[in-house]
Amino acid sequence: MRNSKKSKTMENCTDYYLYDKANDTLVRFDNGDIIFYGDKDEAEKDCYGNECIVQYKDLNKDHKLKIAEQVIKQLKN
Repeated sequence: MRNSKKSKTMENCTDYYLYDKANDTLVRFDNGDIIFYGDKDEAEKDCYGNECIVQYKDLNKDHKLKIAEQVIKQLKN
């Protein structure tokens, strides 16, 4: 039950991410953390070549899991 509740919370996420289609990856900082954008315009400024701007709800299950893991890690610190 808890997992479904957490999923609903993440599904309401309004952050933006840059998705690299060619490499099937989310764009990350040098330290390996996925870059979260609070504003679509901000993401557009950093968007290059084969990257596109996506929201959490648009990602596949694997990418959603990576974002959720990062959020949990950051909450613990």
